Amino acid sequence: MDRIRRSASGGTTPGRRVASAAPLLCALALVAGLALTGCQLVCAVVYDIQVPRAATVQVTADAGKIVLTGLAGQVTAKADVGLINATGLTGGSVSLTTGVGAITADFAVAPDTIQAVTRVGAINLQVPAAASYTVTANATVGQATIQIPQSPSAAHTISATTDVGAIVVTSADNAAAQSSS
Repeated sequence: MDRIRRSASGGTTPGRRVASAAPLLCALALVAGLALTGCQLVCAVVYDIQVPRAATVQVTADAGKIVLTGLAGQVTAKADVGLINATGLTGGSVSLTTGVGAITADFAVAPDTIQAVTRVGAINLQVPAAASYTVTANATVGQATIQIPQSPSAAHTISATTDVGAIVVTSADNAAAQSSS
């Protein structure tokens, strides 16, 4: 079993590991049967869900961080405001979207399709260097740096878009070389 964590606002569908923590301004909130009452400042709820490795995962959050670990099934994660952090992914199709917040994802196996979209925030993707990729990277205000093997006929596709922020697509080999420099 792997884990999924996500915040109290939004919905979760079974999948591998998801992690999220989101502050809520609340007088009364009902979350999965839990009543938070009398919160004068900020309340927070964290879900830590373990699911079968190959399960399809859909996670949404109005506000809060989403952490995905070791998932092998199809993954869709959306946050209106919040970070998305994914590690050790091996699934074929991954879609990560946030309105405001960074997206960081590393893949243990080359996925068929990666889609990463944020309006305001950086996108950092790390994929295996053994595969070749068709990459589309659009940073309206910011720079896109692609440091992986590319081919227009590659079986693996990456689409990364941010209005404001940098995009970095690299391999584990490139990341290790840069950190030792």
